[in-house]
Amino acid sequence: MSNREHSDDGAAEVREWVEAIESVIAFEGTDRADLVLSSAVDAARRNGAKLPFAANSAYVNTIAPDEEPAHPGVTGNRAQGTFATTRNMSVSSGAA
Repeated sequence: MSNREHSDDGAAEVREWVEAIESVIAFEGTDRADLVLSSAVDAARRNGAKLPFAANSAYVNTIAPDEEPAHPGVTGNRAQGTFATTRNMSVSSGAA
């Protein structure tokens, strides 16, 4: 089998998998699709597949930026307390 035939077979197989998961979503919902995909990924990993790690998720921020509440960050006593704790730890351990 040539490389061309092999890649075409792979493309058809990928299309079949994508169509199958789209069907699960259409008829059974995304929760079921999540379960099916998680199970398939677990099985693949158990059998030695090296699947890439993805640190990002399907999370979509539904709050418009201008509607987000203000967030002051670390200010005032909290910031000073963190420094004081860190400084005290280094002094007590003899690291300073």
